[in-house]
Amino acid sequence: MKRFAWLAALVAFIALTVAAIVGAGWSGFIAWMLQSPLWFAQVAADLVVSLSLVLAWIVLDARQRGIAAWPWVVLTLCTGSIGPLLYLALRAGAGDAVAAITQPTRLRA
Repeated sequence: MKRFAWLAALVAFIALTVAAIVGAGWSGFIAWMLQSPLWFAQVAADLVVSLSLVLAWIVLDARQRGIAAWPWVVLTLCTGSIGPLLYLALRAGAGDAVAAITQPTRLRA
């Protein structure tokens, strides 16, 4: 079920991205940047902070799972949120069950 939810989020985000590119084109993004550089700077800074936090988590999670993190880092740097959404979609499911079996659980007080 988790995998389906993440895949649905990924497909929806890709559809939104494609619609923005088709509807306004890359020039629409550049025109928005030039029209309001202060808001663009704020949105860009927020995106950098958010994706940096997500990338830090992906690197730690990938190391714990014994998989290479660098493809996810590169994909995220090139596609933004599409990279982490794809990572979460592929990570969900069987991998979680294996991790639950191989990692010790904490005792609850």
